[in-house]
Amino acid sequence: MPGNFVNAIAQASQTCSEVTPRVLAGLTMVETHFNSWGADSYETSPAGAEGPTQWMPQYWLPGWGSIWSTRDAEEATARRLCADAKRMGLWKAVENYNPGDPSYSRTVQYWADQTRVNYGTNRSFAHHGKGSKRDKGNKKKLEDCYTSFAGDRVCRIKGTQYWDNKTTGTVSK
Repeated sequence: MPGNFVNAIAQASQTCSEVTPRVLAGLTMVETHFNSWGADSYETSPAGAEGPTQWMPQYWLPGWGSIWSTRDAEEATARRLCADAKRMGLWKAVENYNPGDPSYSRTVQYWADQTRVNYGTNRSFAHHGKGSKRDKGNKKKLEDCYTSFAGDRVCRIKGTQYWDNKTTGTVSK
């Protein structure tokens, strides 16, 4: 993920507690793959959606800035998700962002879980590499460990994903 996305997502996610940086990153990954195909500008979808988070122009309000700006689009997306999440819950709000696709929310959640950011280098990494470590408590091999946007340590043990929450110290599947 380019640095401009890292900064825009980090800032936009401060809009409310429901919308985390990894949720915005997952949504942006699904919508435009962070513009990773190398084009100079974002494509307009066949339905007419535009910009980094694929807004329909008729829903983009005056005063929101540019629909093509990473910062403006991430902030508008966070505001919309926050408003909807307060009424219907986060994943229903994500589903409502693109209501025509029944698997949209699950796909965004998948990419949200797979994305992590190294803020020190302003780069992000998809969850693909092996970083095998040993868990001293149960001696099981932990594979593909990374730190999520939420600050959780996420590891796979023999194909099962575990979340180690830094705040509560709990480990869950």
